[in-house]
Amino acid sequence: MSLLYRSPALYESVMRLLYGKGFQERYEQIAARIPEQASVLDVCCGDCYLFRHYLVQKNVRYAGLDASSQFEKFCRTQHIPFHHMDLLKQESLLPQADYVIMMGSLYQFMPHHKEVIERMKKAAGKGVLICEPVRNLVQSSHAAIRLLAKAATYPATERFNQMTLMDTLRECGFQEFIEIANGREMLGIYKVSGENA
Repeated sequence: MSLLYRSPALYESVMRLLYGKGFQERYEQIAARIPEQASVLDVCCGDCYLFRHYLVQKNVRYAGLDASSQFEKFCRTQHIPFHHMDLLKQESLLPQADYVIMMGSLYQFMPHHKEVIERMKKAAGKGVLICEPVRNLVQSSHAAIRLLAKAATYPATERFNQMTLMDTLRECGFQEFIEIANGREMLGIYKVSGENA
């Protein structure tokens, strides 16, 4: 595991540098689709930035889920409900919520990512939101950006591009796709049948 996953403050700082103006937009796009007082499960939640800076004002019933003990410790000091779970090792059902979210982490589960998506769908009462990089900074022409990106991400060898991500999400029933963060990421939206997610 990257050293950055062991320090929430350092992780946030590096992500801000990498995303620049697109950093806040990622969270704004997700938060805009979560209604007041909904229940939310944030899979691979990291430091729960989405909740702490956006969803807390909406009085949502939030829970984070992550495999990092350091992020768990941080979130518990913030009194944020947290589930410690490694999705690659534990096959138990995910906690139920109206909306299940994953931001920038789907690639970590390749080649089992579709299984993870299906588990998220089963846990969702209204919808699933997956935000994933499709223009990856680990391939940047700038050496410093490449180094930061490699340090900030899980050491997986595969990454999505726009086509492979959209194909994957379509196969899993996602109905809507939006480019965000200056085209660096794609937001996929899955609506449970009969719901306006």
